[in-house]
Order: sequence, then C-alpha cells, then structure tokens
Amino acid sequence: MSMRIAVVSEIQLGSHRAHAINVIKTAGGMLRAGHSVVLACRPPECDPRTPAEILADYGEERLDVVLQPDEGGAFDPARFGSWAASVAASEGVDCVYARHFHAAIQCAAAAIPTVMETHAHVGDRREEVVKAMRSTQSSRRGIRSIITIGAPLKSWFESLGAVPGSVHIVPDGVDVELFAPPATPVKAPPSLCRVSGPRVTYAGHLYDYKGIPTILEAAALAPDLSFVLLGGTPEDLQRVRQRASGLANVHLLGAVPHVEVPPYLWHSDALLLPPSATDPSASWTSPVKLGEYLASGTPVVASGIRALKRWVTDEHVRWFTPDDASSMIEAVRASLREPPEASAARVAACAALARTYSYSARAARILATLEGGSSCEERGRMDAAA
Repeated sequence: MSMRIAVVSEIQLGSHRAHAINVIKTAGGMLRAGHSVVLACRPPECDPRTPAEILADYGEERLDVVLQPDEGGAFDPARFGSWAASVAASEGVDCVYARHFHAAIQCAAAAIPTVMETHAHVGDRREEVVKAMRSTQSSRRGIRSIITIGAPLKSWFESLGAVPGSVHIVPDGVDVELFAPPATPVKAPPSLCRVSGPRVTYAGHLYDYKGIPTILEAAALAPDLSFVLLGGTPEDLQRVRQRASGLANVHLLGAVPHVEVPPYLWHSDALLLPPSATDPSASWTSPVKLGEYLASGTPVVASGIRALKRWVTDEHVRWFTPDDASSMIEAVRASLREPPEASAARVAACAALARTYSYSARAARILATLEGGSSCEERGRMDAAA
C-alpha cells in the first residue's frame, strides 16, 4: 500500500556527511518503493542552488523538500522538533521516519505513526535519548519503533527504557543502480587519471577512528602503491595533508558530490575499509561505504573488526588485522594477485549481497517495523546477535 511519508532530520541540505547521505538516500528508497515522500530538513549553508539542484548531487532530485525557515541564532533542537511535527501534520502524512529525537517525540505525541532511527553511542544518556526510548512504552502517542545498526546499540536503548521488540537492526544501504559498474565503461575522473597504479582507494571522512593513520603508515611501507583518499572536510584535509607530508604516493582528492563517487571506485584496483578497533564503534558500525564498495565490482580490503564481520564474510572481502599497516599491505597485495576466476566469483557474491542492502529494501524493512514486522536481524547471515 502506498503511503505519504515525512522524512525529518536536522541535516543541512547539501551536506556530504554520511548521516545526511543515509537520510536522503533512505528517503529516496521510500520513493522508489512506491511511496510519496516529503523531506523536512534545514536549509543549505551558502548554496544558491534550488533544492532540486542540490538533491541531484545525491541522485534524488525527485524528492519533495520543505526547508525550516531561518529564524536566526543558534540551532534549537526542540524548535526544530516542533516545526517538523507541524510540517508532518500539514502534509497529512500517514507516517514519519525521523532522524532526530525531538522531531520523533513530538510527531509521535501528535498521534502520527513514527519510526525513529538513531546511532547514538553506548553510554549516551542525554535527556532526549532517554525520553525517546521511553516513548515506545506509550501505545497511543509513542514512537512505534526504533531503528539502529548494531546489537550493542539495541541493548543500550533497551536498557534506557525502549520496549523489548521495539528496537530493530537495519544496516546502512546502497544505491545499487548508482554504484554498480555500467555496461559501457566510463572514463576515470581527471584527478584520478593523474594517479599511477596500482590505485588503493579510500572514500569517506578522514577521522582517525576511520583508520586514516593506518593508511598513512601503509603508504610509508609500500611506496609502489598509490593511496587515494577521497573525501574529508577542508580542516581534515589540511590535517591529513600535513601528516602525509613527504609521502608522494598519498593523493588527497577532497570531497566530491555523492553521484560523482562511483567512477573513482570503478577505476581503482582495491578499496580500503580500515576502521580502527580502538574506537567503541568497532562493535556496531555499519558504514555507508560498505554497500557502495560491494556494489562497485572492485576488490575490498577491510579491517577485521567485529561489526564488519556481522555484515560480510571471507567470500566478499579480504581481511587485515585492524590498525596494522603491514597486515593491510599484505591483504592489498593478495587482492591484487587474486586469479581472475576467484575475483569474478567474489565480484558476483558482492553484487548479490549489495542488492539485499539496497535503499528500497532498507526502506521496506524500516516501514515494516511500524506494524510489528521483522527487520533484517532475523535474516540468516545478517543476524546481528552478539
């Protein structure tokens, strides 16, 4: 049955952050699943383009958008929640998918069926987090279900008062049509053409806990490999550029719009997914780039952290010891040497798994929880039990 859905989040339209990409692409998945969707969010910062032009950067220009009016001053989460609830009511939506605590609480209080997604860390006891979890205890004006990405987060939310059975684990998604290699090959981006092979690429933010220090250590140990880092804020780019000083085989290309990322993956020889084991998120992360890598057809070399091993197996990726540059290099070289037959089998397995992570499939799992449906934690290898 087709529904009118409000997707509400405090993201600023045009943000390159994974959180924003996940929100907008999940909204697009709901649209492609046959629903009518309106996205309620904050306006972009210093971007004169129309919302449709900005959404084209994500490949989601068909989404309807309502932007919160700029009332001046610092962002007020409670005010945003009230505004989002008023938008949902005025749009006459059948349900709300919220990536914001205050918005979820206030939409549910207005008797609008509401599902909320959060990746709030274990140990987060903010008042709005606790209030949202306890809201699930109300059968009439409470949040219907909570979506998250890992078993430790699910257990934490239940310890804060979420009703057992109301928290569901759904991995981050991928736009398979966007990231799957095309039948007719496209040219490599000019900035990548200037990088000699073998190209070992990381696409994402440049935070230390994402494994960037290990990449730089590996680059120092393997001058014959070219390490390409795609993404990062201007501040992070400057910081990593300083750390990489003297490493001629490290290429910092900066951030590009989401729709421009796939050719960088297609024209690489290996893709790095190197999150550190020292960060608590190693127990629950579900990176957006995982599905994108799987769909791209390029070999994936990944850190063997607990969370990633919940979503993929040896059939899909080649593992290395977390935070170990030598192990990373060994895994990359093994991937580059993989025989064509084995490589083709791995590509096929990755493509099949990526399809199960599509945003339209993700949207269906999320919306099923509104009526008590099961989420992907109950499905075979995607079981997220600790």
